[in-house]
Amino acid sequence: MSKPRMEEWISSSSAIAIINANSERTDLTTQYLYLLVKANRLERRPFDKHTFEYKKSDVLRIQVKKRGKKEDNHVLSTTVKPE
Repeated sequence: MSKPRMEEWISSSSAIAIINANSERTDLTTQYLYLLVKANRLERRPFDKHTFEYKKSDVLRIQVKKRGKKEDNHVLSTTVKPE
């Protein structure tokens, strides 16, 4: 019988750094993490009263691509790689 795998949780600044490194966009902020949680693409848990941690396996699967014309770069397309 194998041991259950412990999930690794990371801070919001680490999560954004990983998403920016894996994406075509490098100007994402922690507000984007909130939108991903709201869309059920990212799991989070409270760390303290004002801070959250994010599941690293979810963060590693997220890639943000540019969409649209050059003047429409504010429109994002988020893809989640299958496990």
